[in-house]
Amino acid sequence: MSSSVLELKRRLTSLDVAALARELGEQLKDCRILNVYHKKDDETLFLKIRLGEENRFLVIHPESHTVLTKYEYRMPSQLTEFAKTLRRRIGNRRIRKLAQVEFDRILEIEIDGGSRLIVEHLPRYNIILESDGEITAVLKRRKMRDRTVKEGERYIPPPSNIIHPLKIDARMWSERTVKEFLKSVGYFTPYMEEVAMRMRMDKDRDIKGIEKDLMKVVREIYMEAVNSRSPTIYYNGNKPVDVTPLELLYYEKLAKRKYATFNEAVDEYFITIKLLAEKRKREEEVAKLAMEKKRIIDSLERRLEILRERARVLRELGHRLMADLYEADRILRSGVSEKYNIVEVKNDRVRIEYKGVVIELRRDEKTASIVSSLFDEAKDLERDIRRIEERRGEIRRELEKLMKRREEIKVKKPRVKKKREWFEKFRWFISSDGILVIGGKDATTNEVIIRKYSREDEPVFHSDVPGAPFVVIKRSVSEVPENTFMEAAIEAASFTTKAWKLGYASLDVYWVERRQLSKTPPSGEYLSRGAFMVRGKRNYFKGVPLKLAVGVFLMNGEEKVMVGPERAVYVHCGRYVEIVPEGFRKSELAKRIHKILTQWGYEIDLNELMEKLPAGGRIL
Repeated sequence: MSSSVLELKRRLTSLDVAALARELGEQLKDCRILNVYHKKDDETLFLKIRLGEENRFLVIHPESHTVLTKYEYRMPSQLTEFAKTLRRRIGNRRIRKLAQVEFDRILEIEIDGGSRLIVEHLPRYNIILESDGEITAVLKRRKMRDRTVKEGERYIPPPSNIIHPLKIDARMWSERTVKEFLKSVGYFTPYMEEVAMRMRMDKDRDIKGIEKDLMKVVREIYMEAVNSRSPTIYYNGNKPVDVTPLELLYYEKLAKRKYATFNEAVDEYFITIKLLAEKRKREEEVAKLAMEKKRIIDSLERRLEILRERARVLRELGHRLMADLYEADRILRSGVSEKYNIVEVKNDRVRIEYKGVVIELRRDEKTASIVSSLFDEAKDLERDIRRIEERRGEIRRELEKLMKRREEIKVKKPRVKKKREWFEKFRWFISSDGILVIGGKDATTNEVIIRKYSREDEPVFHSDVPGAPFVVIKRSVSEVPENTFMEAAIEAASFTTKAWKLGYASLDVYWVERRQLSKTPPSGEYLSRGAFMVRGKRNYFKGVPLKLAVGVFLMNGEEKVMVGPERAVYVHCGRYVEIVPEGFRKSELAKRIHKILTQWGYEIDLNELMEKLPAGGRIL
């Protein structure tokens, strides 16, 4: 194999689809589809899946591949009709089965309620929703010779000449070549070459005499693929060229990287080639602009050359005419000259050629006046030359910027979806003493924290302001240091939304043990969601300041935004931004903090940051 003839894999083969279907079928069985999104520009379909304790996206690129991605994508803001239909019909339903159809590049996802989502990864790609044998939604309506794909029609699979590797008998092909046989089972490059290399034979030879050995190798490769033996990405230089569910001899001379699963390898491969394509597109756009700038510079330089030569010749001719007035008068009177080439003579003017430049002289003017006109024209030309030189300099500087921009073009991968800890559904921080502190965001999370995430002997902080959060220190009261008590009080005060919005400088906060809280109201009264009765003594912190710090905390190798009391954020984050009530709206405050964190070298998602901030404020 020569690296110079390698073709980039742009879509999965039948064998690849078989391997991927095996993995995804096991992983997604009984998972619930939470939502559906559709990007109109590239027809990508996103199924938001509840997988265990986290949400993931099954990304369906109908033209090339399907993958359960680890990356975060920005979902389209506009809801297409196709997405609306899918949401209505398969939203909040469970996946019962995901499998390959025969041995074709087609995936079938069986969903609760009798629906099937069919993904045809074919040259004429499509995504079809079928219920009870009838098409209920389709990405692309198509009318073909052998079938019609549109709503209301019965779904008919596309015709296929591919035979499953486990169902074919090579003896039926004894009069054909190995290459023809391998094509019939969907083994194209690189799998065709892999078979030939493993058998040490020419793929153009006849099958006769090797049927048994050939079938053995074909099935061996199939089983290795569907069992995802050594999923691998291969690189030509630093650019990926292929991804396979098994390691191939065919690519033994290429650099490679192995993955735990084929799905992971497919995810990485296709996101990488997409980014490289985007980078190449941007480079080509810049190169096109640069070529236009060079064309303009070349044109200006040709113009400058002509103007400089004419200005030089005009001055030289002016000096010569002044030095030989007799010859000048002779030209004007009679239109003849032994020293200059007379191009044209008319009643009122004479055109002469001097050093390749044609110059017109008026016969009714005196020689001194003509010479003065020659010098004036030369001066005008020299002014034009200076302006053109300035313009050329500007364009050269623009070209230099373009070339520098081309060298600096980078495309970023989407962010890898972070693993969220259980407490990240709430407000949280780690105290300066290393203790987890959690707080409610609203009435619902207040209720959940007290009912499910607090123990009887843990201290709970609150204030008497309506809508105040419950803040819990996740440690027994007797084990909580004084600093952590104070920090929890600051958290409770600062995230009391009403006080923060009204610009309070401080607030009184109290704490009680969890066992002092009850959902049993006095007779005749009612407790709303997130509200609890407090029984017994309240321990107050008077005049707790409303002030928070924002920093970036490294947890289990991942950068997480931490918003909390200044001392706690300082201890765990080092650098931080202080904020207090009153000032900018929440969105503007988030942008300003995000800019600072970015300047410090952190890659933080703006939405994640905004989610953790209080209701606006200003930076100290």
